[in-house]
Amino acid sequence: MSESIFAVNTHKREYLDALSFGEYTDPVHFPQKYFAAALSMLTCDARSVLGLDPIAGSWSGDKVILVVDSMPPNSGGFTTSTAQDPDRNLYAMVWQDFRDVSADAVAMICNWIESASDEVASKINGEYGLNEQLLYILGDIAVDKKCHRLATAIEKHVGENWISLREKAKFKYER
Repeated sequence: MSESIFAVNTHKREYLDALSFGEYTDPVHFPQKYFAAALSMLTCDARSVLGLDPIAGSWSGDKVILVVDSMPPNSGGFTTSTAQDPDRNLYAMVWQDFRDVSADAVAMICNWIESASDEVASKINGEYGLNEQLLYILGDIAVDKKCHRLATAIEKHVGENWISLREKAKFKYER
């Protein structure tokens, strides 16, 4: 059973979503590769490294916790339930109330690691066919963040009509 996972900066009230990299977790395994690389880049002290994306190092020194969607309400040291939603857990609270920095992190990794765009985009056409939600997420990053490597990789794996497919998926998955 796979779960969704966030890395959460509790100080800045920001989060990184593994789904944006096409990665999930299960009770035994932490998301591999690019989610972990992005988390490392966010939390490292990157001030002395020239040429890195401005988001690199932006979480350096801050408390960062991992949150999964199956956590019970009021866990992790946070009061998450409300009178209107007594079952709300930390995952839901973060999704509703914190800022998602995943798009910036995906663009950073795709621009920094040459093979990342192709590998992440290849997950759009996974073992179960076209993953519209991932196409929507990665397509938005390619367009909004002007990540040309990612756009080229999406076209390679989805086809020349990927932008129109993304627009159709947008209506299903837009927050």
